[in-house]
Amino acid sequence: MKSLSATGDAPDYFMQPRMFPMLLLPWWMAESGGRKPNSGFQSDVVYSTLNGYYHIRLLDNLMDGHGSVEISLLPAAAFFHSEFLMTYQKYFDANHPFWPVFRSAWFSSSEAIASEAGVVCFDEDAFRQISAQKLSAARIPLAATSYFYRDAESMKPWLQFMAALAGWSQMLDDLFDWHRDLHDKKNSYVLSHARQHKREGETVEAWMARTGFNWGMSVLRGWLPELRRLAQPLANAALNRYLDLREKMLEEDNATLGAGLKTLVKISAVLSIEKNYSARPN
Repeated sequence: MKSLSATGDAPDYFMQPRMFPMLLLPWWMAESGGRKPNSGFQSDVVYSTLNGYYHIRLLDNLMDGHGSVEISLLPAAAFFHSEFLMTYQKYFDANHPFWPVFRSAWFSSSEAIASEAGVVCFDEDAFRQISAQKLSAARIPLAATSYFYRDAESMKPWLQFMAALAGWSQMLDDLFDWHRDLHDKKNSYVLSHARQHKREGETVEAWMARTGFNWGMSVLRGWLPELRRLAQPLANAALNRYLDLREKMLEEDNATLGAGLKTLVKISAVLSIEKNYSARPN
């Protein structure tokens, strides 16, 4: 838990702006319409969500095949799963409509983790069906929130927004983690696209530097209007501020990383010219 955080303090990991807002989404939902959130319930939702996240992260690292200490920690999965599940038993009896939503979301997330490892080549459809589905467990705290406040009608638009944000966030992770995924031999939509579109004899690294990063940025920008459209009926100012921040951070990252990649392309071009020149006969 501490190793995930750059500071060694677990809360800092979940509160960083680049993190998928799994803890904030139920809070934003709870305060919609001027409602005052119930602090006891919201605290329990946070606790449950943290346990669910650690359970999924533990299994995901093992399925990716590049876990380090995860094998020795695997028995902890029982604790994380139990705490994640049992927290909601305080609020919903066995026949409550919350539980079918819970099962659907939890099984979808687990299936996506198992299925992702076997995909050889991702297209956009496979990405949306598998990679983005890894975050489908985030539907659970939203469903719990809507039922707790007896506002089940609000569930559908929030779940639609969450699903779109999950896809956008996973694409962002795939784009900025492409080099690590390549090193760990982990496939992704970004790497699949790179292998399909790079020139003959060109490396994935060269394609990413030449055009791949710009392609990924254009995809992320292209999905932002859909997020804005889905956020509109939710009428939550904090949520809109979050989207503003993420869009601003995206452009800042583009300016910083894009400049570095352009430099690499120029250096590569110079080295290629020098190599060709030195290879000429005297």
